[in-house]
Amino acid sequence: MNASKPKYKPVRTSLLDFDATNPRFGGGTDTLTQDELQQSLEKAPHYARELVPSLVENGFIAYEPIVVKESKDRYVVIEGNRRLAAVRYILNDPRTNDEVRKRFRRIPALVFPSTATDGAQDDAIRMYLGVHHLFGFREWPPESKAKFLDQNIKTTKDLQKLSREIGIPVAEFERYLIPYRLRKDAHKTMGAVPLKDFWTLAEAMNRVDIKEYVQLETDDKTLQIKHYEPKKLRFLLGFLYGVDGIERRIKETRQIKLLAEALGSKKAGEMLERGSSLEEARLYVQPKQKTSADLADKLENLLKRIQKLKPKQPELQRILDILETYTEKLSSLN
Repeated sequence: MNASKPKYKPVRTSLLDFDATNPRFGGGTDTLTQDELQQSLEKAPHYARELVPSLVENGFIAYEPIVVKESKDRYVVIEGNRRLAAVRYILNDPRTNDEVRKRFRRIPALVFPSTATDGAQDDAIRMYLGVHHLFGFREWPPESKAKFLDQNIKTTKDLQKLSREIGIPVAEFERYLIPYRLRKDAHKTMGAVPLKDFWTLAEAMNRVDIKEYVQLETDDKTLQIKHYEPKKLRFLLGFLYGVDGIERRIKETRQIKLLAEALGSKKAGEMLERGSSLEEARLYVQPKQKTSADLADKLENLLKRIQKLKPKQPELQRILDILETYTEKLSSLN
């Protein structure tokens, strides 16, 4: 019999504990007490209370058990912390009648036993989370995926093993691990770096020009961070998120490609660092002749649009004055 094989059974709610290290929480909960975790799960972004009406109405669905692991005489919830928070809220609410309260004294659980040896329990849990939740039909947020991978990949052996277990190529792991570990390592030199959207950084670090800009070096065998330039990373995070007094340049994900092209040019990158807009900096990405030709086309189209508007005085005179001024300035370049 496989000692690490999970068993389905009802578990007393009073014996269940939240998992403070659960990657689904996104980090920062390791030191919280059970009561503090309860309060956290009831608030954004988890909103456990939203589950309460459905649970009271329909009960706990037997074919969607929580997933737990045995820990001495208690159980730690691996998957289902949000549902447990909703159940606890129901049980602690003085308005809950005895009949409803009775229904939640035990809830269905898939239990991974503590009798497993040689890390078999951890392997079985990792397999379950990886296949059924991490990259399966129950999508985790990107940052939660990254945290899960970071917790389980420390060596070359770990990387290859998890890749085989989940059936996901190592290159896919890199998209999550590199930005997550880069940010985590940056905490040492930059302090906490709050990111509103983790995937923006992940998409950025998937670009070769941006990796070269921050001078990123990683270990191909473990995907650990070996080197990066803190000053350049500070600028990059500013361009992506608007942190540390640096103006944000990216308003939507598709602009990351344009940012990568700009940072691939030394001159354009310097312009961004000095405060230029992304559009201004990109003028230095391509040869001057090509840029001048593109701008001339844009100017011609702009003048055609102004002509269609048929502006009256004084707007017309102002336009003519601007054209005259810049005609003189451009003529002096010959």
